[in-house]
Amino acid sequence: MAELAKATTDAAGWISNCIREYAESGENTLPLESGPEPAWGEPLVGFSRGDDPLFQRFKEEIGPFYWTPSEIFAKTFPDVKAAADALTVISWILPQTERSRLDNSREKTLPAERWVFSRKHGEDFNIKLRDHVVKVLGGAGCEAVAPMNSPLFKWEKS
Repeated sequence: MAELAKATTDAAGWISNCIREYAESGENTLPLESGPEPAWGEPLVGFSRGDDPLFQRFKEEIGPFYWTPSEIFAKTFPDVKAAADALTVISWILPQTERSRLDNSREKTLPAERWVFSRKHGEDFNIKLRDHVVKVLGGAGCEAVAPMNSPLFKWEKS
């Protein structure tokens, strides 16, 4: 049991480091007139089980089109059988940088330029980060899918 806990912790640390290192790359950049700077601060990374009841609650609250982790996994990998409790959901938060927060706190009517740029260029980075994580996990022999980057994804309203 201790070996399983250590392997799980090591895997979580490994993927967390992978995400943080990518956030330190040139992809995480705002093209400001004053010169490029990071779009986001250090990512906060978390994990949950694919069978967490919260995902079913999301489906009930959002609508039947919402995919639980096991649903998007099965759609992406129809030949791979995996129970929901065998899946891990990786989540991250890309926090605004201190400079963006400070600039935005001074604004009274419109968002600060750094914040506006982070909405566009920062989300472009987030898309690349999702692809990077899927690629890294695939390279390690793990099937992985980033639902919003999936060709199956589409925006729907409840």
